[in-house]
Amino acid sequence: MDISNRYLVNAETVAILPEFKVKGAKAQIIERNRAFFVNQTPLNIIESSLLMYGANLKGARQSSLYHMGAVHRPPLMISGEKDIFFYTSEAMSNPENIWLSVSFTKRLIRKTALKTEVICTNGLTIEINVSHGSLSNNYLRGLHLKKLKDEMMKESTNSNQVSKYPVPESKEPQLVRDSNALSYIFKQSE
Repeated sequence: MDISNRYLVNAETVAILPEFKVKGAKAQIIERNRAFFVNQTPLNIIESSLLMYGANLKGARQSSLYHMGAVHRPPLMISGEKDIFFYTSEAMSNPENIWLSVSFTKRLIRKTALKTEVICTNGLTIEINVSHGSLSNNYLRGLHLKKLKDEMMKESTNSNQVSKYPVPESKEPQLVRDSNALSYIFKQSE
């Protein structure tokens, strides 16, 4: 059995589960159309993926808390550009924690008081030993963070369409420092 040494979370990643039985593997990766093992812990996969996308775990966590307030088990935006958001089944530091993609979660079904079934958009079901209420809260926080990001991107796009300070129309506008005002101004080329 081939076990990959490294893994980068991507738009096809459905879930990252801890693996304790397969020798040489520390995580099982579930993607839209395949599953395989990796010799990295789930948390290490998240940390290294965040670094590859230009962030880190502390910054991603702080960003979530900034946008959502002091919430328990904040979801993470792994990549805003690629629209990758994950929520957890447990505390991030818990070795049994499962990382789940917000985009691939279709529905959560209560099986027992401490078992919840995650129905994924690709038809896969994952049974998790956590209460429905706890997992639902984590998922809803993930949806909320994704919605906040989408709204901010929409606002940013709309505000960029109407410029408050248009660039002067000339062949070669120059931005120069105005020593009197300690700021920068547009200067027309001569």
